[in-house]
Amino acid sequence: MKKFVFLTLSLFTISSAMARFSFRPGLQAGATFSKFTQTESSFKSDFYVGIAVEFNFKKLYSLQPELTYSPQGAKDIPTRTIYFDSSSQQEIEEKSTLDISVTYIGFALINKLNFTERFHVYLGPVLDIEPGKTIYTDVPLDFTVAADFELGLVENLFPEGRVKKGLINILDKDEVYLDSSFSDKMGRYHSTLVF
Repeated sequence: MKKFVFLTLSLFTISSAMARFSFRPGLQAGATFSKFTQTESSFKSDFYVGIAVEFNFKKLYSLQPELTYSPQGAKDIPTRTIYFDSSSQQEIEEKSTLDISVTYIGFALINKLNFTERFHVYLGPVLDIEPGKTIYTDVPLDFTVAADFELGLVENLFPEGRVKKGLINILDKDEVYLDSSFSDKMGRYHSTLVF
């Protein structure tokens, strides 16, 4: 009899917990605009694609793991090169601009607040891993924080606006010689900024 009561209570507890829990898989795609901070660069436009699974625990809260592919970088980064010219016996300085592309595979764990059926706010950490390290990056990963909002226009279509800010200095100072008074004043912390 004790086993029967325990089994009945266990099944009731599991079924009531499952009634409050649901998940919904989804696809993500969109445009990105990225740059490196403290470089006086232009935004580089590209795209991203990904998959996400939304786990609804309560009516107000969901947890959304994401896996994304996202080319990022910056355009028109002011750089300078200094070399010694043996014929004139002088140092020569050349100024130019550089475009850098960095491709990331991102793993996000997004906390989602569902204020209404159609309006949601997200916040969470993202680990971006660079599968093929370029000569311009110092480390093959970037830890970022993402914040965004989502507005459902029609059933199963939810446009969102997201901002990601990198927390790691990713540019290799030995490969990218910046020509930037702003960078000289603020130090050499060059992280990603993605919209």
